[in-house]
Amino acid sequence: MQQSKRNGHLQPPDSVWHALVHVFETGERMVIDRIELAKLEIMSFARVELMASLRQLVRTLVLAVAGGILLVAGWFILTWGLVNLTAGALSMAWRLLIEAGLNLIFGGVLMWVASRPKSQPESALQPESALQPESALQPESALQREPVPQPELQAQAQPQLELQAQLPEKLPA
Repeated sequence: MQQSKRNGHLQPPDSVWHALVHVFETGERMVIDRIELAKLEIMSFARVELMASLRQLVRTLVLAVAGGILLVAGWFILTWGLVNLTAGALSMAWRLLIEAGLNLIFGGVLMWVASRPKSQPESALQPESALQPESALQPESALQREPVPQPELQAQAQPQLELQAQLPEKLPA
């Protein structure tokens, strides 16, 4: 809807209906602009943030696989060297058999340890009520007290303040 300009001033709309249509169209344009802005932000996020996350994930995966391969290779070389040092007089077949047996034993022990259920700490074996203080076992209504009005608090505090003032006088020196 075009508004006419006369002497540099905007003319009011022709009717209330035209004003309502103008407000509706403006709101509609604003919603469309917001949707386009959100679409652009999502595309920017996909280009920048997701690619950086993907690069980090691939880098971590490659390093973990390479580290795992080197760890396994190092383990085999270490055990092979220990078997050769300790059983150098045996034939190659016996040394390979000892190496395989050691790897099977260590692997079996590790798998057995991993498959065992976790032992619970002693505090986890006690019932929950034994871990809580007495006040926690009372119902909430027993813990809630009615608020004491302010003048009553002052009246209760006054005798205590007087007793505290008298205490140093009563103590023997």
